[in-house]
Amino acid sequence: MAAGRYNFIVEQGTQHEVTFRYKNTAGAGIALTGYRARMSVKDHITDTDFVYRATSNTTADDETGFVQHFAIGASQGTPTQAGFFTLTIPTGTTTAFSFGQGVYDLELVDTNGVVTRLLEGKFKVKPQVST
Repeated sequence: MAAGRYNFIVEQGTQHEVTFRYKNTAGAGIALTGYRARMSVKDHITDTDFVYRATSNTTADDETGFVQHFAIGASQGTPTQAGFFTLTIPTGTTTAFSFGQGVYDLELVDTNGVVTRLLEGKFKVKPQVST
């Protein structure tokens, strides 16, 4: 299945939080036990350097340079709420963003290392006026 499109608009100097839910075709949440979430942002798709990288697990060998800004299962209170994961970008991180707009993709990696690309799109930073 192709990745969905979602465009982030992050206000510089504020905490940005978004909760996602990974569901099957019947609309039921998929249990994310053992999964990890990761997202990478670049100024331009062809760049080799990243301007921001987030993960739920900073111990993975292939996730050097990521910051732990994802929480998996934080919203799971009952089995009917499976599939939730949250991205929280702290104020200090958004304040330090020095780019205006980039591109990103967001992936889930299961316990076998299988990568599912969930979302892609633009990652826009609205500049802060007050400091």
